[in-house]
Amino acid sequence: MFRNVILLILLIFVSESLLSQRKNSYGQNIRMYKTDRVLLAINYLHWQELPAQIDLENINRGFYLGYFIDNPIGGSRISLAFGLSLSTVNLYSDAIPTSIIDSSCTGADFIKIKDICQLSDDYKSNKMAFTYAGIPVELRLRFGKSESFKIAFGFEAGILATSYVKYKGPDFYLKNNDEIKIKYFNIKHSTSFRYGPSFRIGYNRFTFRAFYPLTKTFEEGSGKNAFPIEIGLSLMVF
Repeated sequence: MFRNVILLILLIFVSESLLSQRKNSYGQNIRMYKTDRVLLAINYLHWQELPAQIDLENINRGFYLGYFIDNPIGGSRISLAFGLSLSTVNLYSDAIPTSIIDSSCTGADFIKIKDICQLSDDYKSNKMAFTYAGIPVELRLRFGKSESFKIAFGFEAGILATSYVKYKGPDFYLKNNDEIKIKYFNIKHSTSFRYGPSFRIGYNRFTFRAFYPLTKTFEEGSGKNAFPIEIGLSLMVF
């Protein structure tokens, strides 16, 4: 067993050494791994086709973390990368899912906070949050003598890991203006799977990133056509 572990370590070391000796079109050694593994991104979320009951508030933002294994194709400046990702999508608005106060609700419908028995709309915070675990794939192209200018065409598929509503404001359960704080998990009728193309372009470690989901955030109800386009700035940590 110990001998097999040693052989595996030696094999990985030799493989890394061979990959590091590949030459690009300028005769330089390719060492992509140290700067193209971990990607962090802060996204602006441009929500599309929201139902009339929802008015957006604040800047809707999200976060993306990805770990990639980069595989150069021969000695070229093209590589194929794949990995794992975790992304958060937030919806800050003046409405909550109707299913929170009415368990018999059969779709992704929403109601404005101020319309619940004419409650005050002076709430502190209200958001719906979705977290996805995904598998991203990228075709990466590098340009320039130092290969610092980068373009990546990608595709990502993932599953819904968790969803919740976080609210602080008037009590919509007892229908009075006493302040409550709640965190309601598992938003009903949320789509459990999403996929779509991605794109990145930038210089060195910084890139502009976009993701366009081909699936909707909710399965049915008045919100069944809603989805967010993710646009943000990403950093390749190492």
